[in-house]
Amino acid sequence: MEAPIATTPFDNNTILNETNAIFPVITSLSLANHTFFTDTDSGFTTTILIYTAKKKLSTNDKEKFTNWIKQRLMVTSLEIHEE
Repeated sequence: MEAPIATTPFDNNTILNETNAIFPVITSLSLANHTFFTDTDSGFTTTILIYTAKKKLSTNDKEKFTNWIKQRLMVTSLEIHEE
């Protein structure tokens, strides 16, 4: 299942609009799959999301956002970073 996900581009604009409906403080986001290679000639892919917000999300809201976006994207591995 990870291979098809790794090649699937995300529609950042649509996801931002959906995010704004639930978390209106989030003003922008960038979402992409990144493949990391190791010294053993193998690699792994993870999804990374970077967002900006009008104000810092509370711990509770950040957990809700993380759970929602994982479900929305159907991924188990996700790194979220606030800019």
